[in-house]
Amino acid sequence: MKLIILLSLFFFKEPETQEQYVKLYTPVAFYCQIIYGVPVSVQMAQAIQESGGGKSNIAKNSNNHFGIKYYKRAFKGKYYTDRIGVKWRAYDSVIEGYIDHAKFLNKHYYKVCYKDYKAWQNMKGYGERGYWQHITKIIEKRNYQKYDYVFRPN
Repeated sequence: MKLIILLSLFFFKEPETQEQYVKLYTPVAFYCQIIYGVPVSVQMAQAIQESGGGKSNIAKNSNNHFGIKYYKRAFKGKYYTDRIGVKWRAYDSVIEGYIDHAKFLNKHYYKVCYKDYKAWQNMKGYGERGYWQHITKIIEKRNYQKYDYVFRPN
């Protein structure tokens, strides 16, 4: 699966539109959904919200498309310091950033992992008040839920 993700990214240039961004990174997000339970739709909506689909300075300088801040006690990896002194987690690749983001959500929001994107809308934390409702609106407006793998119990 990782080979497929790497190959799909190798053959694409940097996306110019949000639609291209979603097509390019859906395989990575799908992998993260299968392994960590974070719906593709949630990952895509967050990446669009937090970095404009990889277009923010933070994303370009750190491969952090999700706006995860760096805290020494919580993250042992690299960091990027922006122009106002805020530290952000930094990664060697966007794939590494996606995987860390999914691990982060799986650790802190485990009750909604492996559930439909709508389960996420009532979560607290991560961003400002109403953040998860806003993420849900992005998902539904852009129909990102069509990319989700639906887990069905046996």
